[in-house]
Amino acid sequence: MDVPYWDDWDHLSPGALTRELPWRWIATPHVESPHVPTKLQFWLAYRTDGLDFSRQQLVAFSLYALALLAAASLLRRCAALPPWCLWGCLALALSPKGHEALEWAHDSHHHYALLGLLLGAELLFRERASWPRALAGTAFAFVAMLAHASGFAAIGTLWAGYCAFQALRARRGWAAGERAAALFPAAALGLGLAAWLYGYVPSPDQPAGTPPTDGRFWRFLLNLVSWGFGMDQVSVTLGLLCLLLALAPVLSELRRRGRAGLAELPSGHAAVYTVLAALVVVLALAAYGRAAFGIGYAKASRYAVIAVLVVPFAAAAWQLRLAGSRRRESVLAALLAFAALGHADNWDFSLYDLAGEERRLGVQCVRAYYAGAGDGYCPMIYPKPIPERLDHARELDVSFYRRLRDGR
Repeated sequence: MDVPYWDDWDHLSPGALTRELPWRWIATPHVESPHVPTKLQFWLAYRTDGLDFSRQQLVAFSLYALALLAAASLLRRCAALPPWCLWGCLALALSPKGHEALEWAHDSHHHYALLGLLLGAELLFRERASWPRALAGTAFAFVAMLAHASGFAAIGTLWAGYCAFQALRARRGWAAGERAAALFPAAALGLGLAAWLYGYVPSPDQPAGTPPTDGRFWRFLLNLVSWGFGMDQVSVTLGLLCLLLALAPVLSELRRRGRAGLAELPSGHAAVYTVLAALVVVLALAAYGRAAFGIGYAKASRYAVIAVLVVPFAAAAWQLRLAGSRRRESVLAALLAFAALGHADNWDFSLYDLAGEERRLGVQCVRAYYAGAGDGYCPMIYPKPIPERLDHARELDVSFYRRLRDGR
């Protein structure tokens, strides 16, 4: 339905979207995060179709689907996961548990960050470096970094993993012409991360972060990890179990190889381990920023789209650790069954019906305001009064205003 929903309205604040390309607005963080790709997307949509929010929601759906396909491509190439395990794990990502990130067109920033991380890892972690992959992989990583603070955390981890991987490869010796292509992403992303940090300004409206020295941080993080495995209940024990399932194969494989064997670590192993670490680091960033809101927030829908991807990458880590073992398929089946059991009660798609009904009521509220019969307070689509945003939408002549004006 063509009406903004919750954070979508922030793009219609006075001084935000304008007819001319609003560089200052595009560069200004939303709360504490840059949303550059999403803001550019919204401006282009405004210039082409008047910013139809129903179409922008479809764009968000499409970006999430592309992120899942990118994950499938990476997991097939790097870990050769059996199809039943690969698609079984990724099917969990379709659970309506993550409905919030698919109900707001604005939340495409999460999908840009995921897509940039996955495509960056796909292109950069290769046995041989090449300029086309180095340039494309770096570009996708920058998209993630500019999409959201979670993208910054993810690409920071990707950068660290890539630097370690290339340092190990350097000990074996690069092939002729590889050195510059291998070093370019490390240098470019390092500078980009430093610039991101330099320009970061904490929001005065947000509570102080909860550091790892505070027990609330770990309780929140562990419950975020178990949320990805479908566990609705608040439990440190379940969180520890889920984190162990994710990290044990990585730590075991690195220990088995030892310092000497790490120099021969295949690029596929490095890619899987780095993305898995990036997902956990993103959840840790969420714990740092949101643990002060209370432990119940660890089960918020918005975090599910990140946390659920821990499952397929944990499966890939087990696949790599148990390569050649008769126990491999049994362990993968047990992991998938455990996650599927956790998600068993998370398939209530009526959650989307609720959002649709709120949008329908929101359209009536917005129509009443434009007819002079309402005050611009429409709590079903935004928690605060929005008369100034409705007025700005009228000035811009956006799609939903034209529909209501014409009686459609």
